[in-house]
Amino acid sequence: MQTDKRARILSASAGSGKTYRLAYKYILDTLRYYEEKPYLYRAILAVTFTNKATEEMKSRILNRYAELATDPSKSEYIGVLRRDLPLSDEEYARRAKSILKRILHDYSHFTVLTIDKFFQRIMRAFVKELGVDVNYNLQIKSDDVVSQSADALIESIRGDEELQQWVVEYARETIEEDRKWNEIRENILSIGKQAIGDKSRDALQSTTTKKQLKEVTFATRQRINEAVDKMAELGDKALKIIKEAGVDLDNFNGRASGFISTFTKAKNKCLNSIGNTAYSVLSGTKDWYSKGTAKTPIASLIDSITPSLSELLDEICNIFDSTLKLRTMEGILWSKFRSFALLKDIYAKIQEVCQTENMMLLSETKNLLTELIKDNDTPFIYEKTGNRFERYMIDEFQDTSHREWSNFIPLLLNAMAMAEDEAIFIVGDVKQAIYRWRGGDWRILHSGVQEALGKANTHTEQMEDNWRSREAVVEFNNNTIKDIVAKLNSSLNAELLTALEEKVIKETTYNTLYDTIYNAYSSCKQVARKIDAAKQGYVRVESYEDVPDIISYIEDAIARGYDYSDIMILHRKGKEITRTAELLLEYKRQSGLDFNIKTKESLVVGRADIAKFIIALLRLTQDSSDRLSIAIVNQYLRRSYHDRLSEEELTRLSHLSQLSVEQAFEHIVKAYSLHERGDEIAYLQALHNIVITFSTAKSADIALFLKDWDATLHSNSLVVEDNKNTIELTTIHTAKGLERKIIIIPYCHWTFTFERTDVTIWSKLDPKSTPKEYAALDYFPVPFSPMITNTIFSDTYYTERVYSYVDSLNILYVALTRAVDELYICIKERNLKGENVGAKLWATLECDGDATYYEAGARTPKQLKVKKDDGPKVENIILDNYPTTDEMVAMRLPLQRYFEQSEDEHSPRRIGILMHNILSSAQSLNDVEEAIDDAHRAGRIDAVQRDELRAIVEKELRRNEAQEWFNGDWERVYNECDIIHDKGSVVGQSRPDRVMVKGQRAVIVDYKFGAEKLKIYRQKMEYYKELISRMGYTDVEGYLWYLTRSEIEKV
Repeated sequence: MQTDKRARILSASAGSGKTYRLAYKYILDTLRYYEEKPYLYRAILAVTFTNKATEEMKSRILNRYAELATDPSKSEYIGVLRRDLPLSDEEYARRAKSILKRILHDYSHFTVLTIDKFFQRIMRAFVKELGVDVNYNLQIKSDDVVSQSADALIESIRGDEELQQWVVEYARETIEEDRKWNEIRENILSIGKQAIGDKSRDALQSTTTKKQLKEVTFATRQRINEAVDKMAELGDKALKIIKEAGVDLDNFNGRASGFISTFTKAKNKCLNSIGNTAYSVLSGTKDWYSKGTAKTPIASLIDSITPSLSELLDEICNIFDSTLKLRTMEGILWSKFRSFALLKDIYAKIQEVCQTENMMLLSETKNLLTELIKDNDTPFIYEKTGNRFERYMIDEFQDTSHREWSNFIPLLLNAMAMAEDEAIFIVGDVKQAIYRWRGGDWRILHSGVQEALGKANTHTEQMEDNWRSREAVVEFNNNTIKDIVAKLNSSLNAELLTALEEKVIKETTYNTLYDTIYNAYSSCKQVARKIDAAKQGYVRVESYEDVPDIISYIEDAIARGYDYSDIMILHRKGKEITRTAELLLEYKRQSGLDFNIKTKESLVVGRADIAKFIIALLRLTQDSSDRLSIAIVNQYLRRSYHDRLSEEELTRLSHLSQLSVEQAFEHIVKAYSLHERGDEIAYLQALHNIVITFSTAKSADIALFLKDWDATLHSNSLVVEDNKNTIELTTIHTAKGLERKIIIIPYCHWTFTFERTDVTIWSKLDPKSTPKEYAALDYFPVPFSPMITNTIFSDTYYTERVYSYVDSLNILYVALTRAVDELYICIKERNLKGENVGAKLWATLECDGDATYYEAGARTPKQLKVKKDDGPKVENIILDNYPTTDEMVAMRLPLQRYFEQSEDEHSPRRIGILMHNILSSAQSLNDVEEAIDDAHRAGRIDAVQRDELRAIVEKELRRNEAQEWFNGDWERVYNECDIIHDKGSVVGQSRPDRVMVKGQRAVIVDYKFGAEKLKIYRQKMEYYKELISRMGYTDVEGYLWYLTRSEIEKV
C-alpha cells in the first residue's frame, strides 16, 4: 500500500469494504510510526458524515486494536499487516496494546468526527475572531428560526417604506391570484427556507439590487405591452376591413372561432396562441373561406379583401412569433422577481433573529469558516483549536458540498506539504451520491480532488470486490445498471446534441454534460466475493396491477427460516411508507401473527394520542375556549366531541397556567392517571424528555413550549431497539450504508426528474453571453420546466435535467445494493413504459412479451435455526407504569435553580454543582480536564472557577481509589444511568452517579458536596449495591466521595 503519492482517492462501490479499509489505514499508520510517533493518533482526523458512521468507525478501530493486542494471529488484519508491515506477532501485540491504552486514556484526542462537528470545533475556537457570542446555541433545524424571521419581516414593514412597498405589492398580486393571506406568509416562509443552505448561498451574494430587478422585469413587460398594443391595432384594422366589406366572420374557414379569430383576439389583447390554419392560409395551402362559402358571392368579397388581410395577418404572426421568448421571459421574471427581491431581506432577518436569540444555524458554520480559513494561515488554525493534524481520512466524500470542500482544501494542502508519505485518504462512491439536494456534488470526488490537490500528488484506486451481496444479486445489479446507463447516456447525449444544433444551449454546456452518466458509472461492475453454492442469491422483478405482492414475499421468507428483522422494505417517498404500513397492519390484524413494524413516521411523538391529549390540555391553559383542543381532550377521554369542560377541569387548567411546563406535565399525568397507560408509556416518556430538554435549554414557559412544539418538537421520533420480530420500513436515503438479508422495493417506478411542477432552481447567468437588457441579472430563481428552454435560462434547464437523471439512477443503485441474499423489485404495470426507473429496468430484462415477472438465482432453502449461546441472558422489562413525582419533589428543581442563580458564582455550593456536572460527563481523567476546558471555552465558567476546579481535580484524583476510577481501564462506565427494577407491583428507577464494571467486578460511586455525612447516603448506596448484585455481578463495591470534605467513605 505504500506509495510516493501524498493523497489516495479510494473509489469504493457498495459492499466493497470501505469501513474495513479506513480502519486498516488508521491502524497501519499508527503501528508503522509507533517508535517515532507514539502519539500519532492525536494527529489523525477521520471525518464521516453521520453520527452512526462515527460510532461504527471508532468501534471498529478500537476492536481491531484489542484483537491485535490479545492475539494478532486471530485478527482480521493480520494477513495484510504481514504484507504491508512485517513484524513479529509479539511486536504487533506490544504496539497495539500501547496505542490502545494511550487512546483510552486520552480519548478526547481520538478524533473521529462528523464533518459538522469538526467545523464546530474550529468555530468554538474562533468565536472572538468571528464576532460570535461564546455561549451561542447551535440550531440543527432551521424551520423555527425561519418561521420567527418571516414573522419579524412582516412586523417590520411599518418602519421600512421600501420593504412595505415590496410586501404590499407581493400581497396584492397573491390576492389577485385568488390566494389567501396565510398563503402569503407560507410563500415568505418558503423564501426563507431557500436562504438556508449551500444552493442559495451564492445567490445571496448576488449584486442585483431590488431596483434593478424591478426595472428589468417592468422593461420586459413594457416591450410585450408595446407588441400587444401593435397587434391590437392591426387586429382592429383587419376587423374594420371585414365589416366594411359586409363579410360575416362565420364565412371564413373555420367560422368565427377559426383562424380569423386571430384578429379578434389580437384586438382584445388576449392572443395567447396562433393556430396552424393561420399559417396555412398565409402560405396558400388552405383557403380563406369555408367550402360552403366558396360557391357564393361572398367568396368574391373575401377575395377582394384578402391582400389587405393577408398583410395584416402576416404582420401579427411575425410580431407574435418574435415575442415568444420575450413572453416566456416575462412570465418567469414576473412570477419570481418579488420573491427573489425579498430573499436578502428574509436572510437579514434570519441573521438578526439568530443574533438576538444567541443562536447559530448549523448551515452557517461552514460559511463563516470559509471566510475565516481564506484569511488565515493553516498552522494558525490548528494551533488555535489545540490540534495539529498531519493526516486526514474522509469518508462518504461523494456527499461533500463545494463549501465544505473549499474549507478542507487549505488544510489538506498543508498536510501534504508537511508529509513524507500518504497523508490524505479520501473514500467515496459517485454512484451513491444521493444528497445533491443538500448541496453535495459528486463531481468533486470524480475530478475536483485531483484538480485541487494535483494529479501528480494523488493516486486513485478502484474497489471492485463486493463482500456484501450473493453472486446472483451482484450479477443482476452489474447487468441491469450497465444496460440502463448505456440507454440513458445515449438518450441524453442525443437530446443535448439537438439542443446544441438548435442553439438552445452553449457549446461549453454541451461539452460539460456530454457522457455525464457514462462518466459517473465508468466503474460500476463488481466482483462477487460472497460465494456459497448453497446460497447463490435470488432476484425477482415483478409487475403488479394494484397492490405489490409484499405479503407473499414475507410469508415465504419466514417459512424458510428468516426472521422479520432480516427484511427491509425500501421506499422513494415517505407517503409510500404509509401505504406499505397500512397493508402490513391489515395483514397482521387478519393473520394474528406476532411481528412489529418500524418506521420513522409511525414513531413520531406528535402523532401519538397521549401526546395530542397532553398538548391539547397545555393549549387550554392558554385559551380554555379552544374548541379543537376541547374536542381532542373529549375524544381521548371517550366523551362526546361537544361536551364542555367541567368546572373542576377549568379550575385545574387555571392552576396549570401558573406553573412551568415541566410542572404542568407532571400534574396532567397524575390527574388523568396517564402513568398507568402501559401501551402508551414509551410516548409519554419521550414527551417528558422533550419537555425537560426544552426547559433546560430555553424556558419553562408553556406558551413558548407550544410555539416550539408547533414548529419542530412535534416531529421528534421515538428511539426504539430492534428485535427479531420487527420489519423495518424506510426510505432509500435513510437506508444508505445499511444492509439486510432480504430487500423489498415495492414501488420501483419513480421518475428521473422532479414529479412536482413547482420546483425552483437557481440559474447563474454568464455575463459574456447574457443579452444587454438582462445584464443586471447574475442569479435568478427559475421553475424547472421545459418552457425555460426558450429563454436565456436554457443551459440551467439542461444541466438540472442531466444531473436529476444521475440522482435518480444513484437512488436506484443504492436501493439495489442493500440486499445480501434476496432482492424483490415491484413495478406498477402502467409504469412499465415511460421515463421512470422501473420502465428502464424492465426493458433490460430478458422477458417474454406477456411475462409478468423475471427471476434470477435461487431462493435460500429452508434451514433449521441454530440458537447461539451469547452469554448470560438479559431480561427486558416492559414498563407498564411511568413513575411520577409528588408536587413537593417536583417543586424542588426550580427552587434549586433559583438559589443557584442567586448564589455567589464562586460559592462552595456552586463549585460543587459544577464539579458534579463535569464528573458526570467523564470516562477518564483526560475527559475531566477536557470537560473543564470546554466549560470555560463555552463561557459556562470563568477563569477563576476553571482554576478552582482544576485544583480540586489535581488534589482529589491523586487518591488511589480515584485514580483507579478514572484510569480508563474499565470495560464500561455508566454516568448518571437509570437502573430500572421491580419495586413491588410497579417499576422503579434508581440513578447512581457512576458505575464502573470489569468482568464480575462493579464499583459504584456517589458524589457528595455537602458538609454533612448523612445516614441516608449510606442506605441509598447499600440499595445500589443490592441492585447491581441482582444483575449478576459477584464483586460489588460502593463509595461515597465527599469532595468538599476531601474524604472517600467505603460502604
